[in-house]
Amino acid sequence: MVKQLEMSARSSTLGINKASILIVDDDNTNRQIIQTMLQSAGFCNFSHADSADSAFAVIEKQRPNLILLDVIMPGISGFDFCRQLKKIKTFKQIPIIFLSALDGTDVRTKAFSLGGVDYINKPFNRQELIARSIVHVTNGIMMQQLELYNNNIRQELARAEHFQLSLLPNTKTIQRIEEKYEISLASAFIPSSKLAGDYWSALPIDNNRFAVLLCDFSGHGVGAALETVRFHGMLYEMQELWGEPEVLFSALNKKLFEMLEPESFATYQYALFDKAANTISISGAGTPPALKMNSKNKEFEWLECNGTPLGVVSKRPDTSQSVTIKLKKGDAISFYSDALSDAPFKDSASNILSNANIEKIMAIDKATPELINKHILGDYHAAPAIVHNDDLTLVTIQF
Repeated sequence: MVKQLEMSARSSTLGINKASILIVDDDNTNRQIIQTMLQSAGFCNFSHADSADSAFAVIEKQRPNLILLDVIMPGISGFDFCRQLKKIKTFKQIPIIFLSALDGTDVRTKAFSLGGVDYINKPFNRQELIARSIVHVTNGIMMQQLELYNNNIRQELARAEHFQLSLLPNTKTIQRIEEKYEISLASAFIPSSKLAGDYWSALPIDNNRFAVLLCDFSGHGVGAALETVRFHGMLYEMQELWGEPEVLFSALNKKLFEMLEPESFATYQYALFDKAANTISISGAGTPPALKMNSKNKEFEWLECNGTPLGVVSKRPDTSQSVTIKLKKGDAISFYSDALSDAPFKDSASNILSNANIEKIMAIDKATPELINKHILGDYHAAPAIVHNDDLTLVTIQF
């Protein structure tokens, strides 16, 4: 078995023969014996330290793949050295094999509790030393590769997250919408993970009209997020249709039916505001109802308009699922994804958007979109953690 490991060490694609081993022992003879034994197995990159202090100096210059550490040394003991090293983020993953003439359950238990990966008794057994060193060097190198891979994934996800957020309306875009159409708008976009399957946009059409769109793709994570990127591109290719909600819906539905997997779909809500007519027309496709509120009049109303989600059928049914209402001064309308409508209140006895909870919002003096969103999100974050497994979009507009 040991000979097989030795042969594996010499031919390993993980670079065993290039692995760096730090031998920490105050006895020079012990260090030389260990090096000679390991050299016979193909290891050839060694560094020595006769104390914990000199070991720290070596590690700072070159991070070893394995540390062979004597327990009893003058000054800082091997146990204390290990304890200190494991507190340093850069070095905490270096595998440490303890070496000692001490034996017994308590000593071994302490070695492992401090983060050691193995324990070898003195005097050394050549086969045991080689076998354990090969195993832990190999595991350590694989852990380094995994850590590097994970770091690359995290960096890629961070870039993807930044790109996805760049597709949403930014502060300047929202300010231009507010000034041009004399409205107030507040939004929240909370992915359940780094990337989201939710998407929203504010679309200026002409001097009197603008639209707000919310879209929620089935699924979560990378796959759903990629669909939002494709959807964003399709939406802006159809800019001439923004003022015709029915035509836009049919065109988007046709595209998504052709592009999405059979089990995938997207819920969709489109609200077209007309400043001259003082109206808002809302079309829905698998979305929860919009919520119209007026804190001055203490009134609220659910605007139901729920049709078939995008991408489910090739042609949209003739019957239109939409509603048009006349707006009063001070009216506020909230649009949101189903993460909010599905979320229970913090005591789990009622829904966040239950009538009783909406009445609490109505009690807010001069409720602005920011205050409305703050109240709703406060309840959402106080809800049981399980509800946060879905992406959340919340957009509130006040006229």
